[in-house]
Amino acid sequence: MEFYIFLVIVLSLLVTLVKPFIPEARYALSSSLVGTNLYFFGGLGSGDNDSLSTQTFYLDVSKPFSIDNIPWTLSSSQIPIGISFAQTFVGGKSKNKIFLYGGQRKNLTDFSLNYDNIMYSFDTKSQSWSQLTINGMPSLRRKMQIPVDDAGEAFLFGGQDENYVLKDMNLFDTTKLSWKLNISSDDFTTPNPRSDYSSTILKNGMIVYIGGWEIKDNNIPGYVDMNQIFIFDTKSSQWGETIATGDHIGNRRGHQAVLIQDDKILIYGGTTNGGVDNQTLISATPVLAILDTKNLNFRWSIPQTFETLAKSPPPLLYFTSNVIGDYMIVTFGNITNSISNPSETSSNLYLLNTKNFTWVNTF
Repeated sequence: MEFYIFLVIVLSLLVTLVKPFIPEARYALSSSLVGTNLYFFGGLGSGDNDSLSTQTFYLDVSKPFSIDNIPWTLSSSQIPIGISFAQTFVGGKSKNKIFLYGGQRKNLTDFSLNYDNIMYSFDTKSQSWSQLTINGMPSLRRKMQIPVDDAGEAFLFGGQDENYVLKDMNLFDTTKLSWKLNISSDDFTTPNPRSDYSSTILKNGMIVYIGGWEIKDNNIPGYVDMNQIFIFDTKSSQWGETIATGDHIGNRRGHQAVLIQDDKILIYGGTTNGGVDNQTLISATPVLAILDTKNLNFRWSIPQTFETLAKSPPPLLYFTSNVIGDYMIVTFGNITNSISNPSETSSNLYLLNTKNFTWVNTF
């Protein structure tokens, strides 16, 4: 009898020890795909001192999975600081390193805000973080996006620091680990200072900037018209502007955009009112939209999403989205229902088939 009790205790301990990692709800995190692993970094939860996460975890997308049973893996190496509203991007000679730049940061010792302008890199082979020593960096900022071209050059535009919204374009060489600042100096063609936008690099090297909010010519902040599309040519370092036609797409910030088949940009989510400290968060409409960029004749359309038994996401803000094959993977985020608490966050993952715009349960 005693042996039986002992065996039950041992088995229960083993079950506890092998309990799968399930990440908590969060928003303002970042994600990057290297090989078959989709990595996630940091984020802001609903706690106080420890609400800025240091977690590094990933999902192996080489294997089928269900959104009800996601095989998350927590990395043994965590971010050296608590981080949110940062950007991660892939580079290095073998394109197996993930660089972390900017964001809102907290020290792990006393949870005080950290304003050190330091970049970090994560080696996906050794699963280890390193602090980079780089001279001539742009000012620390957040709420921006950093696309990378085929040559491993990353492009940082705008964002906001503690005092200003910015409009400079900076280039980071992920192989030489060096910055070039203000690579486009033509103020006449440069967009207004902007943050909370989306940026998507096309196959031809053009970066398409959509939405967000800006400091207008009268020094008053306001939303960027979704039809006003700014394009940055990574080869000539020149800005261009075009006006999109087609369906009406509501202004927004905090959305995500991904490149899908046929040179189309799919945008999802965002909000149309103030920050997450406001009493309500109103979802941008439509939640899902397509920008056709073929031949640089930009045209908006609203796809019909097909109702199935699969789970579809609520309207979200500050989430992550990645395209893998024919699927857009939407994860975490701040829920933007106008009747919900502004800090209500999602812990879920959703899958959209980008060929037929159907939400599905399995990958």
